Amino acid sequence: MSAQSVKHHHRLISKILKDAVKWDFIVRNVAEAVTPPKTKKVEMQTWNNEQVKRFLQKSRDTVYFPIYQTAISTGMRRGEVLGIRWQDIDFDNQLIYVRQTLQPILKQGLTFKEPKSGKSRSITRNGKLN
Repeated sequence: MSAQSVKHHHRLISKILKDAVKWDFIVRNVAEAVTPPKTKKVEMQTWNNEQVKRFLQKSRDTVYFPIYQTAISTGMRRGEVLGIRWQDIDFDNQLIYVRQTLQPILKQGLTFKEPKSGKSRSITRNGKLN
C-alpha cells in the first residue's frame, strides 16, 4: 500500500478506537502508539500541448470526445463534467454552471451530489471561474 493509503487507514482505525475508548468498550487506543508513514509530495505529471492535441485527435470519433474536450478546455473535474445538464449551460454568455457532480457510491451505483464546496460556480470556455 502507498504511504497515503496507510495514513488514511491509520486515521480511520484511530478514530474508531478513540470512539470505543469514549464509550468504555476499551481502555486504551493502541493506534496512538503508532506513527503513520510520512507522505511525499508528488508533482503531478501533466500533458504538454502536443500530447493534448494528439489525444483529442485520436478521440475525436469516439462518443467520449465531448467529455474529453470539455474537461481539457475548462479544467473541470471528471464528476463535474459528467454532472452537466443542458440547464447548466449558458450558450449566450459561454458559461457552464457547476451545480452538481456525478459520483459513484459503493453498493448504490452512480448518484448526483452537490459540489464539494457546497456552492455552485460558473466556468467560462477558457476555464476561468466567475
